[in-house]
Amino acid sequence: MSTLLAVKAHPLTREDSKSMKVFYTFLDSYKKSNPEDEIVVLDLFNEDFPEIDLDILTGWNDLRLGKEFTALTASQQKKIARFNESTEQFLAADKVVIGNGLWNLNIPTRLKAWIDTI
Repeated sequence: MSTLLAVKAHPLTREDSKSMKVFYTFLDSYKKSNPEDEIVVLDLFNEDFPEIDLDILTGWNDLRLGKEFTALTASQQKKIARFNESTEQFLAADKVVIGNGLWNLNIPTRLKAWIDTI
């Protein structure tokens, strides 16, 4: 059994977005072809995950300099722990598919922030 991490990087639904229609059509087809596989859908517009900010940067620097994780601020601990969870989720997946729109010739900012965690 494999794990497919399906990353939804669009705020609209299947009915409102052609990109999401393709994404969910793929998932439906994948389920039929791989009934034993686990599919984990990560909706980046409805998940709480941190973007790299001052707390994360200063927390990483403090850890690099030997500070204990428990000595970081509560905000730093929460953000770094969530950042690491996102990385672990990606590493645990055997396969990854990303459904996203193309906005201003670029990927959505939430997708970019998620990519930073991996």
